[in-house]
Amino acid sequence: MLTTFRTPFGRYRWLRLPFGLAASSEIFQKRLQTALDGLQGVVCVADDILVYGTGQNRDVAQLDHDQKLARLLDRCTEQGIRINKTKLELNKEEVIFLGHKLADEGLVIDPDKVKAIREMSPPTDVGGVLRLCGMVNYIARFLPSISTIMEPIRRLTAKDAKWTWSTEQEEAFEKVKHLVTTPPILAFYDEKKALTIHCDASEKGLGAILLEEDSPVSYASRALAPTEI
Repeated sequence: MLTTFRTPFGRYRWLRLPFGLAASSEIFQKRLQTALDGLQGVVCVADDILVYGTGQNRDVAQLDHDQKLARLLDRCTEQGIRINKTKLELNKEEVIFLGHKLADEGLVIDPDKVKAIREMSPPTDVGGVLRLCGMVNYIARFLPSISTIMEPIRRLTAKDAKWTWSTEQEEAFEKVKHLVTTPPILAFYDEKKALTIHCDASEKGLGAILLEEDSPVSYASRALAPTEI
């Protein structure tokens, strides 16, 4: 990447990747992925590196984790990657990663996101509806038929829609709050286990669930456009 710039004292070029450039995050991500390529049980996103262990019981999973961690540290030494020990967390049974909580039993919604929606006041304008839709969309994989439930609220974002927060929208809003406070725990995808997809449709939307031996892996739904009804 070219970062040369001209000054009255000559031309200079960055020796390290600077913050703020449009391509900085993509370049950093690619370099880190290349440096850690081939390491099993290691996931990196931006400057966060996650190491996980698997096994039939906690002792086996702990041993698997420790072996993977040792290989990661060896690779970091080889590649000249330095890790901030003040941000290092070891032997955690659950962690927040990419806005979700990863735990022994499966994938769970980040409690902070649940709290934010639960304590949210009803929207008073289109901007508030869009914020609510954005928050819900981020955790939609946990919420069965969420597009159908949100349809009365999302309807207010239409270009020529007249703003009216009626009983219909309030009931939908309360359903969303209830749904996020009682979400299912999603199973981690395992390529060795049999998968099943269940689909359904109604007058307002489409829905599906990906199951792994009867355990939900992800939910998906979409509201139908007026031209599709």
